[in-house]
Amino acid sequence: MPDFPSFSDLFRTGEAEALWRNPRITREEMERRGSDLNNLMASAAAMGDEIVGQLAKLRKDLYLGTAEDDALDRLILDRYPDLFRKQAAPSYGYVTFSLPSAAAATFVIPDGTVVSSPDTQFIVIGDHNFTAGSTSKTVPIRSTLAGARQKAKSGVINSIISSIPSAPTTITCSNTAATFGGEDKETDADYATRAKRYFLAARRGTLGAIETAALSVPGVVRATAFENYDTLGRPIGYVQLVIADGYTDQFVVTGTPAAYASQAAVLTTAIQSTLNEYRPAGVGVEVTIASVVLQTIRIALAYAAGVDQDAIKAIVRTTIIQYVNNLSPGETLSLDNLREKIRGISGIVYTGNEVLSPTGNVVPSAGQVLRTSLTFTTVD
Repeated sequence: MPDFPSFSDLFRTGEAEALWRNPRITREEMERRGSDLNNLMASAAAMGDEIVGQLAKLRKDLYLGTAEDDALDRLILDRYPDLFRKQAAPSYGYVTFSLPSAAAATFVIPDGTVVSSPDTQFIVIGDHNFTAGSTSKTVPIRSTLAGARQKAKSGVINSIISSIPSAPTTITCSNTAATFGGEDKETDADYATRAKRYFLAARRGTLGAIETAALSVPGVVRATAFENYDTLGRPIGYVQLVIADGYTDQFVVTGTPAAYASQAAVLTTAIQSTLNEYRPAGVGVEVTIASVVLQTIRIALAYAAGVDQDAIKAIVRTTIIQYVNNLSPGETLSLDNLREKIRGISGIVYTGNEVLSPTGNVVPSAGQVLRTSLTFTTVD
């Protein structure tokens, strides 16, 4: 498809038309900056250029691959009225209130009680009785704000901001497990991908539909569904759904791949509720949080003369980390894909031997997801 005409194209078109209609007009006078003819033609070209700009934006907003922000929302909702963009989601977790000795009397930890980590505030969900004779009470919490930055690692929610009526002054709080959920607003790329899969989901009952249903739940970043078979290769009546959420990537930061299923009760319940409208009748879906496998990657580059090697290293490292951390549960880390990512970066003399580690494709099991970070990615 040809490009839209630029200001210069419009000016030249108008100039050629004027010269053809009136031979007494000279090109020199037409192009002399500030002349009456030049001003007249430039003004017309400027107005045309403004209209062309609007047409270009309109064409861009007509396609899933190019529309952005509100334009993408309008495009998708016009075609699929029930397919909304996922908004930023708060993180959830549990905090345990403790006393050094048994409580003398029952008191209530009220709904909305504010507790805090050094960076994030959380509120208690619902009223909870701290019964007489108890030394601790675990209650659910959620972050007061939404977004990927509203998560907390284990053991950091230690401040009680709100007063708790009738509670002893010695009461303390702590979270034994990290919070989960907490996602930013869905990106244009992810929203467009869900829209492209809409008709797969509309058929319901398929693996693609189950994956799409899981991805519609706030907090779920990646989802992969697998059928289970008996020894004769026959389906045995249930599907395994492996998901990764924003908390999955915290393992990369902390370097501590820990069991997560016990912390994801709220998220799993939300997924199961959504799946009731997508899974085939009589077929169970087992939801599993992906077990993170941290992958070490070593790259050795050859550089073109005169390039900024440090800048290229940073670009390569970031590109590789983004590729690996966008793999779905069970998806293979392909050496060919790694090489293609490197090959597309300017300033590198590509040889095909850049990847030193891993030495072959890395294939996770169905319940695993591959991730990496700056700590595990070396570029020389």
